[in-house]
Amino acid sequence: MKKNSQKPKNGVSKFLYLHLLALLIFSSFNKNFSQTLIPCGSLEPDRDVFEGYDPDGATRLCQIFSDNSYTFNFTGGNSSHAVTIQDLVDLNGSTIFFNKKIHIIGDIEINQNITFVNCWIKVDAGKEIKTTGTGRFLRILRTKLFGCDYMWEGINITGFNKIEFSLSQIEDAEFAINLQANTIANINESKFINDNLGITNEKGTKGIIKFMNLFGLNFACTSPLLSPHSGSDFTNAGIFLTADPVTVD
Repeated sequence: MKKNSQKPKNGVSKFLYLHLLALLIFSSFNKNFSQTLIPCGSLEPDRDVFEGYDPDGATRLCQIFSDNSYTFNFTGGNSSHAVTIQDLVDLNGSTIFFNKKIHIIGDIEINQNITFVNCWIKVDAGKEIKTTGTGRFLRILRTKLFGCDYMWEGINITGFNKIEFSLSQIEDAEFAINLQANTIANINESKFINDNLGITNEKGTKGIIKFMNLFGLNFACTSPLLSPHSGSDFTNAGIFLTADPVTVD
């Protein structure tokens, strides 16, 4: 579904334009800055860039991975409480999840260092992956996270914790990666598709965020947001950071 097919001047596609804009803004602020907004707009899917996307119309990750053959159907959490990642570690036998297909039905609390590599992670409606305590390091590498039919909440990194999100894709999240005060992030070479907000600090305590890396990010809104949105709502912003200083090394 296309919302607007206009392109910036000089024949630069909106996709490339946003990519370059992100690089320009963040390479220009080695010192603190208080607010930035990178809109998503309407972008045409590119087969070479967006793996699994049909050039005649976007195909969601949920449709690509529809056989439900999950390595783990993680049902520990429910609407009233979260479970710690240890329950999933016990099933996996390791804190490193490699080449796994995981279905997260409840909220998960990351209370230890965890790595996902080359995984497919489906998250149910409204559920969240959130760090607890301090000194936690969540690494997500070459992994795809997505919802089906309904938006999921996203990844929430709380104070004095850090995240690496590299060569990965996150789709259908309200707050794809939310960074609270005193967090450290290394986010690079990744795709944010049909999320309400891509990288943000809108949830929880606002404060200083330190980016070790922030480059190669592609934001796309190829179709309307899932429920509970109206069906005519598109991504609000690829990057939306407000109120407090952000540093980029």
